Amino acid sequence: MEATRELGLYSDSYWLMYLMSVVSMGIFARGVHHKFRAWCQGAGDFRDRFENLKGRTIAFLRNLITHKRFSDRPSKISHALIVSAFALFLFGTLSIFLQEHFDLPVYQGGVYLCLSLSMDIFGILAFPAVIFAGWKRWRFLRGEGRGSTAEILPFVLIIFILVTGFALEGMRMSRTSDPWALWSPVGYSISTYLSFGQNEYLQFHQGIWWLHLAASLIFISLIPHTRLLHLLTSPASIFLGNEKAAVTLSAIDFERENEKFGVARIEDFHWKHLLELDACTECGQCQESCPAYLTGKSLSPQRLNRELKKCLESTVKQTAYSYASRKDNSTKEKEISITRHLVEEDVLWACTTCRSCEVNCPVMVEHVPRIVDMRRNLVMMEARVPHEAHLVFRGFEGNYNPWNFDRKTRSDWRKTLTSPPPLISETPDAEYLFWPGCAGAFDERNRKVVNAFVKIMQIGEIDFAVLGNEERCCGDSVRRMGNEYLYQSLAKLNIDTFKKYGIKKIITTCPHCFNTFRNEYPQLGGEFEVFHHSEVIDALIKDGRIQTEKGCCSPDSRVTFHDSCYLARYNDIKNPPRDIIETIFSASVQELPRNREKTFCCGGGGGRMWMEEKVGSKICEERINEILNAGITTVTTGCPFCLTMLGDALKKYEGNFAVEVFDVAELVEASLVATGEIDRLHNGERI
Repeated sequence: MEATRELGLYSDSYWLMYLMSVVSMGIFARGVHHKFRAWCQGAGDFRDRFENLKGRTIAFLRNLITHKRFSDRPSKISHALIVSAFALFLFGTLSIFLQEHFDLPVYQGGVYLCLSLSMDIFGILAFPAVIFAGWKRWRFLRGEGRGSTAEILPFVLIIFILVTGFALEGMRMSRTSDPWALWSPVGYSISTYLSFGQNEYLQFHQGIWWLHLAASLIFISLIPHTRLLHLLTSPASIFLGNEKAAVTLSAIDFERENEKFGVARIEDFHWKHLLELDACTECGQCQESCPAYLTGKSLSPQRLNRELKKCLESTVKQTAYSYASRKDNSTKEKEISITRHLVEEDVLWACTTCRSCEVNCPVMVEHVPRIVDMRRNLVMMEARVPHEAHLVFRGFEGNYNPWNFDRKTRSDWRKTLTSPPPLISETPDAEYLFWPGCAGAFDERNRKVVNAFVKIMQIGEIDFAVLGNEERCCGDSVRRMGNEYLYQSLAKLNIDTFKKYGIKKIITTCPHCFNTFRNEYPQLGGEFEVFHHSEVIDALIKDGRIQTEKGCCSPDSRVTFHDSCYLARYNDIKNPPRDIIETIFSASVQELPRNREKTFCCGGGGGRMWMEEKVGSKICEERINEILNAGITTVTTGCPFCLTMLGDALKKYEGNFAVEVFDVAELVEASLVATGEIDRLHNGERI
C-alpha cells in the first residue's frame, strides 16, 4: 500500500476555489507589476547585475542557509525556522496540486512521509518563531512612535493559517483510519482530543477548509502591498547584490555624462538601489551598527531608506505606472530634488563610509554607494559642501594633499632617516614602490610609522624605492566626499607616473591608499599588485628575514588590535597584524567586543578625517571608551587615520588612563631595537 492521503474532498467546489485564486493572483500580479515599474525608473543596464550567475547562486545559497548577516542569535534562529517552514509548505502545496490535478505521483511514498513529518515539525516550530518576530517588530515600531496594526497583520495571518492547517489535519485523522498518522505527529496529537459526528465533522471541516483557503489567498494578495513583499525583493536583492559596490565605487565617464552627475532625483539611482528600498525590512541592524547614528548624528541608514522609499512611491503614483510618463519632466513630484528637499545635507556628510551598515544588512542593501552618489550631486552640481571640505579640495587641487602643504616638501620625511630610501627616479629597477601617503609624508605622528617601516624593509632587504615629490594623494577621500572629477584627475596623474617608471608592485601603510590602488585604479587602467605593510612585515617575520624578540614589551600589557574599516571590512585583512603582535608580546591579542569585520569605525573615513564633528559625541571617543572599558593598555592599528583619531580621543583622558596607541610597525621597530638590528642598520651593517 502506497503511503499517501485522501485528496479532492471538496472537488465539486473547486470552481469557486479557482475563481478566488484568480482574483488573489490578479491582485498579487498587479501589485508586483506596480513595483516593477517603479524599479524600472532607475538608471543602469539590467544586465549589469546578472554576470557570474554561478557565483551569485552560490553566494545566495550561502546567505540563505547560514543567515550569517543576522546580528543576534534569536532573530537568526526564528527567521531560519520561518523560512524553512514557508519553503516546506510551499513545496507540499505544490506537490498536492501536481498530484491532484495532473495525476503526477509526487505526493506519495517516501516523499509523502518525509513531507508530512517535516511540515508538522517545522510548522509547530514556526509558531514561537512567528510570535517572536511579530513581538520584535511591534516593539521596534512602538519605540519609533509609529503605528503597528498594519505591520502586525501579516504575523496574525500566518498564525491563523498554521492553526487552521493543523486543525484540518487533526479533524481528518479523527475520522479516518490513517495508517501513516504517526508521520504527522502534530495532527495525530490533535486528533486524539477531537470527537465529531459525521454531520458535525463535514460542517466544521468544510468551514475551516474554506477559512484556511481564504486566509492563504489573502496572504498571497497582500504580499506586494505590505512588508511581506520582502519575500520576493529580499532574495532578489541578495542575489543581485554586489559586496564590492562600496569597495569599488562606480566611475563616471565625464566624456559621455556631461549633463548631470550624481543623484538628484529618485530615478537617478541605479535600478538595484530602487529595488533595495522595497527589500529593506527595517530590521534596524544597519542603524544599530552605524557609528554616526550611535553617536547622535542625524544619519540613520534605515530612516534614509524609508524616506527614499516614500519618494519612490509618490513618484510612481504621479507617473501612472507608464513608461511613457518617464519622459514627462513637468510632473511636480519628479522635480523634487532629493538633496534639496528630502535629505538634509548633514545626513549625507555624517557618513564615514565604514560599511558597517552593509556588512550587517541581511538583504545586502548598498548604503554607501547611494550616499556617495548623492554627495556627488551636492559637490559637482550644486557646489554645496562644508567649509572644511572646500578647503580640503583646494589643498588637493593646488598641492595634491589635504593640508595644502607645499608639494615640494613632500619628500622631506626622508631627511629624518639615517639611511633614507632611494628615489624611484634613481633606481627605476626597484621591485617595489613604497607609498607613505599624505599622512606619512606630512603628519609628524605618522612620519614615525613610515620611518619605522622603512627600517624594517631595509633590515628585511626588500628592494624598494619611493616617488618623493612626484607622489600625489591617491584620491580616496575626495572620491568618497563626492568629488569624482578631482579623484579621477589625481588617479590618472598617479597612474601615468607609475607607468612611466614601470611600477608593478606597491606597498603602503594606509588602508585607504591600499583600497584605492587595489580596487579602484583598475577602473582607469591602473593594474598593480598592492600590499599593506602589515602583510609585508608578517611575511618577513615568518620567512625569518627579520628577527624579533618575543616578550620584549611589558608582560603586564593588555594589547589589542583596532581593525581599520578599510583593512578588515573592505579588504578582509585581519590576521597578519594579529600574528605580528603575538610574535612580540608575551600574551595573545585581547579582542575588543567589536572586532575584525564587525569593527567599530574611528570616524576618519569618507572624508570625515578633515571635518569636525559638531553634532553628538565623537566617534573616536566612542571607540576609546570601548577600549578603556576592556582594560586595554596598548592599542595597535594599521591605519594612519585610526592612529590619529584614536590618539586625539585619548587626549580627553590624558593622565587618567595609561593607554598608548601605536602602529604595528612601531612595535616591530621596538622589538628590533631590543635585538640590536636597528643599531646594526644605523652602523651600515644592513645596507
